[in-house]
Amino acid sequence: MKTKAICLIALALLAGLTFADGQQTATYDSLNVRVHWTFHGIREFGGLALAPDTSLWTCYPGTNTLIEIDASNPEAIETNFYEMDSVMGCVIDVYHDSILIVYDGTETYQAMLLITINDDPPSVINRYESPYLCFFGISLDRPWIVVNDSILITADMTNAYSISIFDISDPLDIDTFSTQTFIYGRANTFSTKDSMLYSTWCSAPGTEPPFTLQTTLAVTNIADYSNPFHEMHLYDFHPHPTSPEVSIRSVVVDSFLFLAANYLNYDDAPLCDVYNIADPTNPIHTGYIGPHLCEYVKRCMAYQDGYLYAGMYIYDISGFPGTDSLVGYITGQPWEMEVFGKYFAIIQATSFLILEFTEYDSTRQAISENPPPRDTWDGMFLSPNPAHRMCNVRLNSPSYGDISIYNVLGQKVASERTTPFKKEYDIAVSDVPAGLYLVAFQSGSERKIKKLVILG
Repeated sequence: MKTKAICLIALALLAGLTFADGQQTATYDSLNVRVHWTFHGIREFGGLALAPDTSLWTCYPGTNTLIEIDASNPEAIETNFYEMDSVMGCVIDVYHDSILIVYDGTETYQAMLLITINDDPPSVINRYESPYLCFFGISLDRPWIVVNDSILITADMTNAYSISIFDISDPLDIDTFSTQTFIYGRANTFSTKDSMLYSTWCSAPGTEPPFTLQTTLAVTNIADYSNPFHEMHLYDFHPHPTSPEVSIRSVVVDSFLFLAANYLNYDDAPLCDVYNIADPTNPIHTGYIGPHLCEYVKRCMAYQDGYLYAGMYIYDISGFPGTDSLVGYITGQPWEMEVFGKYFAIIQATSFLILEFTEYDSTRQAISENPPPRDTWDGMFLSPNPAHRMCNVRLNSPSYGDISIYNVLGQKVASERTTPFKKEYDIAVSDVPAGLYLVAFQSGSERKIKKLVILG
């Protein structure tokens, strides 16, 4: 069942903020950020995910209600409610542009729902149960990450503090790659760069109070998803002299890892610790972002177009590591965040807001490379064609699969295995006789075929 309404319901999430008829009427503490749209739910929201069409997805945990916030037109935002056949716990992410991952679990079972959001109404196409899926704290912490549109990594805190890796490249045929047990405590956040997984963990050593939190930054090599292995770890990786709480958000920007610092009860403590990960197995602490009231960074972190969104603070880090500057903020304590252009959406408990960063520099938006003409692109591009010694095969998106070159007799003359970590492959053809060939890319049920001329 679908219910559509344009929601202009007021809320008071932000300190000192009141509304009348959906409009702001009182002043509040902010810099270059204004409330654009508000919605107040009937209960807490569970998770937040942004789709490429600028639709935002969340749910009411423990119910069948899936919620879509259509923000494609910021001046006429619509909210759609869908009553699904399955109970939902927390929205995780959107992948393959149109597949929504939703977590569902209790103390007796854990499952993920795969939902096609291009359908009207959305429909569940797969419900995958696994004892290795995360249960505890998933709606507040973020112990999961989707890698290269094909891999889901989650923390399995019901099984000795482990990580689990799932192959979700085919939403109808999910498989568990592996589980890996760590001894660092409870997992809080995941980030990746190339084949390295950066995760933070916390534990409270000892059996008697008062307990002291011990935080750990771990680096795991996931080049082989079926056999991830530990590279190194740093205990108590927050070097600031004050006492930190656990980091539960992180982002990677170029060769830097930004970790939410979450130092407790210190107004002058930093928002973020920054590590240089140019050498992925030797993170080096290079400084801090902040300081400001760290309570607001606990649950959210994002990066877009040179701006770091740390809780309700926006920093311009386009000149980092040389310079960084506070360019926007608004009082509040968000749980989840998604950023799209000059707008960003946040949720906390029963409140949903879309905020506008009024000083956003739209000229920073990355200009995408012009793709080849459609009749030569179609998911796979060959260059040069004709080829002499080497043929470069460029895929639309990285995934597990095989690239094979066949002659007119159907005989395979060259091949290359593909991985989710790269989408360009150089295939040597210097020993292949001149002639007309077919290049085929196979990944699951997906198959692309192109003609290739080899000059010999």
